[in-house]
Amino acid sequence: IWKYYSDFENEFIEDTYQKKNEEEVQLGDYVIDFTQMLQIRKDDRTKQRPIRREEVDVSRYLRGERFCSAGKPMKAFTITQYGGSKSTYGWYERNQVLCYPATRYSEILQQAANAHRDKMRLDTSNGSFLERLNAGLNALSDALTARKQNLHGLDQKELTIYRGCKLTEELIEEYTQNVGKLIQWLAFTSTTKDRKVAEVYGNTLFIINL
Repeated sequence: IWKYYSDFENEFIEDTYQKKNEEEVQLGDYVIDFTQMLQIRKDDRTKQRPIRREEVDVSRYLRGERFCSAGKPMKAFTITQYGGSKSTYGWYERNQVLCYPATRYSEILQQAANAHRDKMRLDTSNGSFLERLNAGLNALSDALTARKQNLHGLDQKELTIYRGCKLTEELIEEYTQNVGKLIQWLAFTSTTKDRKVAEVYGNTLFIINL
């Protein structure tokens, strides 16, 4: 059974592949060897997996990895006492001077710009690619969410987004036991505004009202 790389990994691999003069690309704990078309573990080169490249029509193709969990996580979410993420609440605690008595939007936006620059630096550095990407996205999210919540008094349209997932019976039971509680997903989570797209993937549909 062939398993797709994530969107981020796939783009990173493809960009290097298109350079033509590169024979391999570093991807976290692995090396992607274009000559042998193998994924090789750095600390044990006997651990190898074949890879293949497929060309697809991106206007018609939606990778299931974006909406499905590729493996069984140790924990899908955590219970939170905050109306947003704990990290965003922490941002407020550290930056009250930017919010009260008057909101200093220019300085908040500067923090967001700095976080975005850090995110780009993490994207292109060596090490665990997706872990670093999540760290960058979380940093950017804190500043942007803070700005959004400071604009809460402005007219806003309600938005509903969806996420389709394949959950085990244990995870479904875990969600069921926590109905009515505030939860926080533990990683960057992709969603779609198209319910039909989300319903294609997995056995569970999350409906999220913003």
